[in-house]
Amino acid sequence: MIKVLIPSLKRFVNRVKLYLKQWSKPGTASIAVGTLIDLRRNRRDLIIDNKMLFHLVQIFSIMTMIAMMVATIKQKKPAYMNRFI
Repeated sequence: MIKVLIPSLKRFVNRVKLYLKQWSKPGTASIAVGTLIDLRRNRRDLIIDNKMLFHLVQIFSIMTMIAMMVATIKQKKPAYMNRFI
């Protein structure tokens, strides 16, 4: 029974992987349309947009560092707990 289910399960997993890969890849039409829209915008708006996106990336990296520090702190045990181990 399990031998029959394994190939079906593998096909299902492969289909899900393919679907996610296709879904996450931007379409070439959207890139072209985005480029054409950006060509119509003035330089000032593009610079402001770039600064805002850069700021969001900085915030995200800071939040990631804080999350990593919190995870590290949670893993460490206080020094007085070491003698009971």
